[in-house]
Amino acid sequence: MNKVGETSASSFVLVYGNHGRAPHHIEDFIMNLMAGFSGLNRKLLLSEHPVPGKINILIERFDSAFMEQIREMHKREGGRFVILATEFITGDTFNDFGAVKVQWGVRIRARLRALARGCIRLIPAFLRSSLISIFPSGYLKAKSKLLNAVNHGEVVQVGDYRRLWKERYLMFSKVADVAEQIWCISPNQIEPYRKLFGDRAKIFPLAGWSEEPLIKSDEAAKDIDFLFSGRMTPYRSNLLNALERRGYRVVVGPSNWPESVRRHYLQRTKICLHLKQSSEWAFPSDMRFHYLLTMGCLIVAERSDAPCFTSKFLIETSSIEFLATCEKEFAAGRFTARGAEACRSYFLGTADKRAMFKDLIEALEQGAQKDLSRPASQLPGHHQTAEIRFQTPDNADKNV
Repeated sequence: MNKVGETSASSFVLVYGNHGRAPHHIEDFIMNLMAGFSGLNRKLLLSEHPVPGKINILIERFDSAFMEQIREMHKREGGRFVILATEFITGDTFNDFGAVKVQWGVRIRARLRALARGCIRLIPAFLRSSLISIFPSGYLKAKSKLLNAVNHGEVVQVGDYRRLWKERYLMFSKVADVAEQIWCISPNQIEPYRKLFGDRAKIFPLAGWSEEPLIKSDEAAKDIDFLFSGRMTPYRSNLLNALERRGYRVVVGPSNWPESVRRHYLQRTKICLHLKQSSEWAFPSDMRFHYLLTMGCLIVAERSDAPCFTSKFLIETSSIEFLATCEKEFAAGRFTARGAEACRSYFLGTADKRAMFKDLIEALEQGAQKDLSRPASQLPGHHQTAEIRFQTPDNADKNV
C-alpha cells in the first residue's frame, strides 16, 4: 500500500506526520507554504511520511521515533531536510524567558517526582514494566493533563510548559544535525540559531501572496466584538475578562481550531486580538499577525519589547492602554473595510519578502548543501534520553 502523499511529481514535500495524521493545528503553516510555492509557480506536495530523494520540509515538533526515522533516512537513503523552526532557543531549551516564577509547591512536587523516578530505576526491569502499567508515571499523567487543557482552551500556567519545551529542544537538536537549512519564522529568533548552525539558519520570510483577503466578510453579520484564539494563561484571561466586564461580546478559541471553524469565527468577528502570554513576555507572534492579515482581519495587538515587521499593518498599543485602545477601535467601526485595507497594505509591503522566499527555494533546488559542521552532540542540552512521544493534537506553534 502506498504511503499517503508519496509521489515523484515535485522536488519539495511538506511532511506533516510528526504532527499526527490529521494535522489541522498546523494548517496556517501549510497554507502559507502552499501559497508561497504557488506564487513561485512551483508545486509543493503533502506527505504523511518523509520521502527519499526529495527535499522534505519539516515543521518542528519531533518525538524520538520520528527523529530516528529522519536520521536513518538521511544516512541510508540520502534524504534532504529543511526544518521550519517555530520556537525561541534559550540556552539548552526552548522559550524559557524566566518570565514566570515557579511556585514552591510546584518545585517540591517536581523534586518528589524526580525522587520517585530514581527509585523506579532501582526496580528490576521485568517488575518495572508491570508496576508502570498499574501505576502510570505521575509525569505522564501530568503531561497528558496539560495537553488536554491546552486542547480545550483552559488556562494553563506558562511555567508548566518548561519540561515539554526541554524535550522538544532535545529532539529538535538531533533532527537539526541532518538538516540542510533551518528556517526561523521570526527575525527575533535568528541569532541563537545562527550561533549553533551558522549559515544553515535562515530567516523564513513571511509575506502576503494575495492582495485580497482569503475570507469574505459581511459587516452586518459580525456579531462577535472581540476574538482571541491561542493558549490561555492567567494574564490573558484577566485582560479578556476585563473586556467582557465592560459589556463586550468576547469569544475565546483554542489554538487547534480546525481551519473551517476558525474561518467561521473570523467572518463574524469585528476585532481580533493579540495578547502577550505574560506581562514580561518579550516577543510578538509573527505567525498570528501574518495569518490574520492575510484573512483580512482588523487586529489590535498588545505591544511587545521585541520589534516586529508586521506591526505597521496592525493597531499596536501598550499594555496600559490596551483596554482603552480596544474600545476606541471598536467605536471607529468599518471593521471589514479596515481589515481589507490592512491585507492589501501587507501584500504591497512584502514584495521583498516574496523575493527572499524565492532565493531560499532556488538555493535548495541547486542542491548547494552546507557543511554540517556542528552535530547534535555538540549542541547545548544534548544527551541520551529515553523514548519521547508527544501526544496529538497539540499546538505549541500556531497562535500562541
